[in-house]
Amino acid sequence: MKGTPERVIESRAMRRYRAGWNGVGMVLVTVGIAAGSVAIGWVPLAGITACLAVLGAAFGVAWVEPDGDRRAAATAGARYGAAAAAILAGFPALIDGWTALVLIVTTLTAPPILEQLQRSLRGGSAPGAVVDPTRLSERDLAERWRSSYDEMHRADASPQELLDVIAERGRLLDELERRDPGRFRAWLAETAETEPGSGAQGR
Repeated sequence: MKGTPERVIESRAMRRYRAGWNGVGMVLVTVGIAAGSVAIGWVPLAGITACLAVLGAAFGVAWVEPDGDRRAAATAGARYGAAAAAILAGFPALIDGWTALVLIVTTLTAPPILEQLQRSLRGGSAPGAVVDPTRLSERDLAERWRSSYDEMHRADASPQELLDVIAERGRLLDELERRDPGRFRAWLAETAETEPGSGAQGR
């Protein structure tokens, strides 16, 4: 199954943080567009926005994992690039040299960056094979789903090992559905739309 399940089992704290960050980002972008349209004009603003949106889309595709949803990554990257363009175009007229600091802080606190940083800090701490996924924390459940995908694609995996991992991933899916049926169904629907005919045991 394409995509990882973090959104399905994302903690309430992270959901609130994501919503708050998006709200602040919208305010910054709105202010940037208003100030940029006055400072440099609509045409240059549109040009800068288009260029950074394309750059962001390319970065998003390069950032996503090999089995990830490249279309979603490109869309998200373009959105972040366009937001950065609004800040770069408008904020120098308002706060001059502090613009770089605003952009850096906004970037480093972006949910995808924080998620990647957390994943890097955890390193090899993902749990091993589990019989009872109900005992896993939300984070460990997501990490086990990710690591079990890698185990399925090991070149030296024996048939029995593959069967064991497939069975375990079935249990992980059941637990994902139990914890949040609505978000789980939305994840399945999104996967079916982006990759028709894919099996339920993919990543």
